[in-house]
Amino acid sequence: MNKAAFVNFLRHLLFLLVVLKFISGVIMMIQSDTCRHYYDNQHLVPLYWEYEILETMEISFDMIFTVYMGIGFLVIVISIVGFVGAIELKQHKLINFSAGMAIFFMSVVELTSAVVVGEIITTLHYTIEETTIELFNSVNFIPNSSHANLEEFVSGDGNHFIYRNGWSTIAHSSPTNKSFIDFYHIIKQCCGPTGRFFWAVPPPSTCCSEEYQDANCTMAVAHATGCLRTYRLLRSCLGTMQIAVIFFAFVSLTNGIISLYLARIRVKYPNEEYGSESDSSSDVLDNISFP
Repeated sequence: MNKAAFVNFLRHLLFLLVVLKFISGVIMMIQSDTCRHYYDNQHLVPLYWEYEILETMEISFDMIFTVYMGIGFLVIVISIVGFVGAIELKQHKLINFSAGMAIFFMSVVELTSAVVVGEIITTLHYTIEETTIELFNSVNFIPNSSHANLEEFVSGDGNHFIYRNGWSTIAHSSPTNKSFIDFYHIIKQCCGPTGRFFWAVPPPSTCCSEEYQDANCTMAVAHATGCLRTYRLLRSCLGTMQIAVIFFAFVSLTNGIISLYLARIRVKYPNEEYGSESDSSSDVLDNISFP
């Protein structure tokens, strides 16, 4: 492939990459707004956290969503400039060079933001999922499962467990933990961290609608949705955004390199006489005499 054909191929490839960058900017803005929706409209954090931690987490999420919206907007603007630069490569090579430098810089920004999102996902796992499951596990065990010891938790007719404040008396835990779990169930209309089949003890009344209370709240009528569902939707959203940003960061890197290379070629060969360099080399070789 001669240099003219190669340059023409790179120019067409540049158009394709610029279009991909424009699409990536739109995707980043949409995905950021979607993740913000999952966070803003759901109760994701355990209530027993300190206020300072909750406030810090709120600020962190607002910042990362705002930054991603800003990055997406910048990518759209830069991709438009890059498209114009690719069209006007012959007359305005400085535009193509500037767009190439900007896109190259954006690849670094995108990779950095992807690393930050990865850290947030890890933090969410340890600060929300594990602590929430620990909270639910604190009430989801039977101290002694022998038949003789279970009799104290069963009604006189032996048909159902004795309930107190919406909880089976077999569920041993602090009233504070039970109150937190009840709040989860009521606010999010859920049952257990992973669903109603999480419970080894009879599910609490808050796992069901108001018409089913105490012993009437069974697995058959309890809410099927787990309380960690919204968190996992957020984590999945952030994970998708991270993968997309990493992919488009490499697109940016390739785009920037091609833009800078084409700008250099345009400066080196202003009249697109790509064969002049090889021809001059041939003339030098022709003038060499061998003994």
